Amino acid sequence: MSDPSDIPKFIHASCKVCGTRVTPKAKNAGRRLKCPDCETPIQLPTMEQYLETRRQQALAEPRPPEPAEPYAMREKVERAEATVSIFRELAQIKREEAPEPPRYTFFSNVFEFPWKTPDALIRWALLAGGFSLSGLFLVLNLTLVGTYGFVALLGVIFFVVFQIVVTVWAAACAASLLMSILQDTAVGLDRVEGWPEGWRDWMSDLMLVGYLFFVSGFVSLGPARLLQPIIGFQSPIVLAVHAALFPITLLAGFDAESIWLPWSRTIFRSLRIIPRDLLLFYVLTLAVVGVGDGFLLACSIGSPWLFGFMLGPVLASQIFIGARLLGRLAWRIGETALIDEEDDDD
Repeated sequence: MSDPSDIPKFIHASCKVCGTRVTPKAKNAGRRLKCPDCETPIQLPTMEQYLETRRQQALAEPRPPEPAEPYAMREKVERAEATVSIFRELAQIKREEAPEPPRYTFFSNVFEFPWKTPDALIRWALLAGGFSLSGLFLVLNLTLVGTYGFVALLGVIFFVVFQIVVTVWAAACAASLLMSILQDTAVGLDRVEGWPEGWRDWMSDLMLVGYLFFVSGFVSLGPARLLQPIIGFQSPIVLAVHAALFPITLLAGFDAESIWLPWSRTIFRSLRIIPRDLLLFYVLTLAVVGVGDGFLLACSIGSPWLFGFMLGPVLASQIFIGARLLGRLAWRIGETALIDEEDDDD
């Protein structure tokens, strides 16, 4: 293990398209950022990879340390003519680093993922605790209102405010963990190396996921309006279309040039090529949601307090496993995108 004093505050990486050199903070090791010049996604090395590379460079040619700046100074370069998809970049990174592919894309280290490693288990327990606390306060507030009427709201306003704060905290943690699991799984890593740190990461990811959730719901209104004369019920159609569209919208926002317009030609073209993978993803995700919700329903029939307590572990497990499944779908999209790119070159 490296001496903590040897760990730098910044790491260095270069854009593969335009060569721009960036020096982000060391806590971002293993994650991705956009090139400040051409906006191509740059995959940062893990801290172990960076320290090993720096050691090899020092042995080959000793050189004075470079100044740690947010971004190295260089001339502005023109933007690349063709948009570089992040999934093509991820696929290229996978090919260059040759990570061990999962034996079964949607089964290997997926359903046991939340509890397999200590770092994942700790964060799963943290998220489960937050949702359980929110669920218990929800049951408490509903019980007091049901027993004493709405007059009890004046007496339990503290519990209501506390429940809102805990729920927002748990939702922000869930959104940030979802994005971290999705990103590292999409690269092909078997374990997550870029776990989020601090409120800043949590809140930014919550706003990102929340916005994409809103966009997906808004788009779902179109098919619901078209099918309403045939089926007669609009709300179930909106929910069904929304549930099917949100994962794809999340990947599109993950890949798009602008978060305000979550559109990715790479994703939609790749999904036509891997329909079986897409279908398997939806079937397994539906199974995870169905089993978890069925268990919560049984708990609510037995005891409302048991429901409030078990809400945390069930939601945390659904988020971890669902993000893992979506990351594996993104991993397959990356492979498909690279094959398409090679065929276009030929």
